[in-house]
Amino acid sequence: MKVLKILTVFMIVMMCAGFSFAQDTEVVTVQTVSASLALNNVALDTLWVLFAAFLVFFMNLGFAMVEAGLQQAKNSVNISTKNFIVFAISSIAFWFIGWGLMFGDGNGIMGYKGMFMMSGPDNSPAIGNSYHGVYSALNWTGVPLYAKFFFELVFCASYQL
Repeated sequence: MKVLKILTVFMIVMMCAGFSFAQDTEVVTVQTVSASLALNNVALDTLWVLFAAFLVFFMNLGFAMVEAGLQQAKNSVNISTKNFIVFAISSIAFWFIGWGLMFGDGNGIMGYKGMFMMSGPDNSPAIGNSYHGVYSALNWTGVPLYAKFFFELVFCASYQL
């Protein structure tokens, strides 16, 4: 317990020392913070999308626990195997054809371009009129293509469970 108190005091002293050094070298203003955020906008958006996707991905673990808890102990391995296989098959099917049907260029009902295995050109972090690719339904998001794909994939595969 005494060691924990010493470490806490040490961390507080180090943080105060770090803040005093930072204030001596550069004044942090709203303009400098907004400029640095503008430079890192794509990275921050991508991290947020991936964080949300990982949360949905780990919902599958919760579903597996609920299903295994509602069964007899001898059936828990079968339930976990079923959940894994369903997630794997739905992921492959979404990668192969679902992504292109949902977001590929086509008519208002379904996409035709980029349908099979996420094929086609894409310059994804570009947004708006600067986007040139076959997934123009997602040209408003400033994240890379595979981050968008993983986000949509976990929803598709989780829905199948």
